[in-house]
Amino acid sequence: MGKPKGNDRSDEKLAFIANDLADIATTYNCIVILTTQLSKEAIKRDDKRPKAYDSKNSNGAAEAAWYWFGIKRIAQWDDPGNRYSDSSLVELILDKAREGDQGIVWFDTCDSLYS
Repeated sequence: MGKPKGNDRSDEKLAFIANDLADIATTYNCIVILTTQLSKEAIKRDDKRPKAYDSKNSNGAAEAAWYWFGIKRIAQWDDPGNRYSDSSLVELILDKAREGDQGIVWFDTCDSLYS
């Protein structure tokens, strides 16, 4: 593991850190969770679901990840006419899985899990 140079761009620094974290996870056989801020690209799409490439300045982090999850609160983004628009329903979106399938799980933050 090296050290990023001070004049590197922030996305390059984050990619460097993400790769080091991936090495740590492999070496110690543990789970490492990295959170990133999303750009505003997701809200421009009709479904408003975040994708791995929506991570702000962190495409390198998305590339290094084994799994990438996004979270969407239904009531915040869906049309008022939608039957779930006033609920506490949340989507957990698995947008990247190196060894497995992508998918979505819905759960109510006040109740139980749906799939």
